This record gives sequence, C-alpha cells and structure tokens, in this order.
Amino acid sequence: MHVPWRTALAVVFLSGVVFLLLTVSRVREQIVNGMPNGLKHATATGIGFFIAFIGLRNAKLVVANPATFVGLGSFSDKEVQTACLGIALTIILMARKVNGGILIGIFGTTLVGILRGITPLPTSIVALPHPSSTFLQLDFRAAFHLGFLEILFAFLFVDLFDNVGTLVGVCEQGGFIQDGKIPRVGRALIADGVGTLFGSLTGTSTVTSYIESVAGVAAGARTGLSNVAVAGLFLIATFCSPLAAAIPSYATAPALILVGALMTQSIAQIEWSEFSEAVPAFITMLATPLTFSIATGLSMGMIAYTVVKIAVGKLREITVLIWILTALFILRYVYLAVA
Repeated sequence: MHVPWRTALAVVFLSGVVFLLLTVSRVREQIVNGMPNGLKHATATGIGFFIAFIGLRNAKLVVANPATFVGLGSFSDKEVQTACLGIALTIILMARKVNGGILIGIFGTTLVGILRGITPLPTSIVALPHPSSTFLQLDFRAAFHLGFLEILFAFLFVDLFDNVGTLVGVCEQGGFIQDGKIPRVGRALIADGVGTLFGSLTGTSTVTSYIESVAGVAAGARTGLSNVAVAGLFLIATFCSPLAAAIPSYATAPALILVGALMTQSIAQIEWSEFSEAVPAFITMLATPLTFSIATGLSMGMIAYTVVKIAVGKLREITVLIWILTALFILRYVYLAVA
C-alpha cells in the first residue's frame, strides 16, 4: 500500500505517542530486559551481518543475481575498485589502532573517487536548509481514513522491535549489558520515543536508534557526551548539505563492513552446545540480514526459542513475557498471510 508522505508523518507522530506511553508504563523496558540472553547475543551478531551486507551492497561487491538472488559484483567497475582500496585502507588504520581510522578511511576513499573522476566535487560547501516544505506537514485526516489501525500497527511493530534489536546490539558492542540487562534502559527508550515524536514534526523519516551508531561505539564512544557532539555536527551538517552529499555510498561501505565484523564477536557468548539455545540464535542471525529486517530476525528467533524450549521440555525457561511476544509474533505472520 502506497502511503502519502504527509499521512506517513501523521502515523509516525501517533506511533511516537504510543511509544512514550509504552515506555512510561515500562512495557518496552520489560521487552528489552526480558529477551533471553542467547537472543541478545544473536541479535547483536545478526545486526553485524546485516550492516556488513549493507556495506557490501553499497560497495557493489554484492549485487542482485536472477539465478542466485545475490552474486559477486564486477571488479571492472571503478566504484568496486575504489571501495576495495577503501576497505584495505580502513583495515590497516584499524589494525594499527589509528585514532579516527574509520573517518580517515571514509575521507580517503572519497578523495580517491574524486581523483578517479567517479565522484564529482561538491558544487558548494554551504546551503541554507528549507524546513518549511516538511515542517508540521502532518495529515491526520488522511491517516484516519486510510486504514489507520493497520498502518499504525505496521509502523509500531517494525519500529518497536527494530529499536529493541538495535538497542541490544549497540549496547552489546559497547559492553553495557550487565547480568543480561541494560542499565537505565528506560532513559534510552524515552529518548527514542521523543525522537520519533519530534522527528515526525520536522518531516524526517523515523528518528530512532540506528545500527550505524555501532561505528561510533567501535571508535570508542561510551558516554552521552559523544551523542551531544554528534548532534551538534548534524546541526552543522544541515547547513553543509552539498558537502555531505558529496560523500558517495561506496566510501562509507568499508566502515559498515568492518564495524559489522566487530559486532560478530558476540557469537562466542552463545551456548552452541545447547540445542535449545543454538537453533533460535542461528535463526535470528540468519534471518536478520536475509530478510533485511532486524524486527523480522528477532521475531523469528523468538518463535523458534519458544518452540524448541517446548520440544525439549524446558517450559520453565519460557517467561510470561516470552509467551506474550511469541503469540504476538505468530499473530502478525498470520495477519500478513491473510491480508
């Protein structure tokens, strides 16, 4: 179903309101902390595979293939060659523990692309933003007339569980998880809800936790000060859009690939010798990149977790929250099948 962007912004705004209500009532916090530890580690690893896959696609190292779905890109393509040089440069910088290695790799790859004539120079450095075209352009009337509940549910499901999976993955990479729980996770979730709310008012896509944040964590970001610095840089970037737009996707691909590799270290913490832990973890890791959705990978892993635990007779390990989430996930797939 095609949804006009003004209608979508209205739905996102209402989703943000629901997010805040779920956060204040601690429902979202219970979901994050109630996930089995094996699925937490698997989600972090799956996200690592996911962003590495995105990086490979942006570098055109992985391309669509009608026979095998995906295939190897052509090394005669200058963008592929430049991306490979960028990967090699970033690997060397990270291996040598050079501060800002990822950023240097991005700028270095962009410079090589400019010198090879495949990336144009920015037409200018500064440009004034024009927020009036999207600011407060929400169409609530159309949202309520265009299958509102159906669209809201779709937004809620994807955003809620994408956010849960991303938050777990980023915190796993940062080493913040203690005894299977994320300390002060409620604050992070409130920030996410507020971001969703105000992002819709400004006319942007959903403002939530992003898997690209792992690049900052991998570079050493551990406190809220780094977030404030990034926010300030984003504010400056609104006035430097031509300069930001000049950085091609193949230049950021090496960062995504290598940060994805760093995230897979969580795979070592999964109990592979325990069948009822290994199978759900494997399904989560596999489904996340192949379906191109963190929420789908998490939901499939949760369903598999419940089924396998029932099969081996470990019903006590299935909490009330897991039963509820499993039922909701199954209902969603049933709904998608008959819709």
